[in-house]
Amino acid sequence: MINSSNLAEATPQPVTDLKCNRPQLALPSRQVHLDFHTSEHITDIGSDFDETQFQQALQSAEIDSITLFAKCHHSWSYYPTQVGRPHPHLQTDLLGRQIQACHQMGVRCPIYMTVGWSCNDAIDHPDWCVRTEDGKFSNVNVNPDASPEDVRPPVSWINLWPGGAFVAWRTLHEDYFPGIRSVLPVSGLMECNV
Repeated sequence: MINSSNLAEATPQPVTDLKCNRPQLALPSRQVHLDFHTSEHITDIGSDFDETQFQQALQSAEIDSITLFAKCHHSWSYYPTQVGRPHPHLQTDLLGRQIQACHQMGVRCPIYMTVGWSCNDAIDHPDWCVRTEDGKFSNVNVNPDASPEDVRPPVSWINLWPGGAFVAWRTLHEDYFPGIRSVLPVSGLMECNV
């Protein structure tokens, strides 16, 4: 477990990837990716978050690094933002509180932001979406002919193209992260691009 006495030696050091001969970051000994894709149908997001309980769970599992969610596949953010959209049922700055809890105990916490799938962004910005040769949306389990009453599969996404008009949104969103880093230094940004 990282603590104040071994923080300097626990800081990941660059290593060389033999395949591409470029510096890579050595991963901590126990990394967890907190998967938190939460639809708008789930209420009271963060209302029961308890920093002490969170820290105890990290400590008992001997976690050195945990990836925390900034923005999920449903397009919701878990912190106050002027660029993205906070989850409609977010009760607290969940990301900020998680970052503070991690840093109090010396646990690294890169933040996750989805790129390839973002449900509300795909609906609001069809120009950001990948199209097939026949002009239809490239997707996973989406039936374009379905009616609102039809049952949807548990997983269904329209693929976003992380270029073109979407780049402007990403730039705006990523510009917000230095603001987070100035208050709560995070250990990096992880983008999920399918």
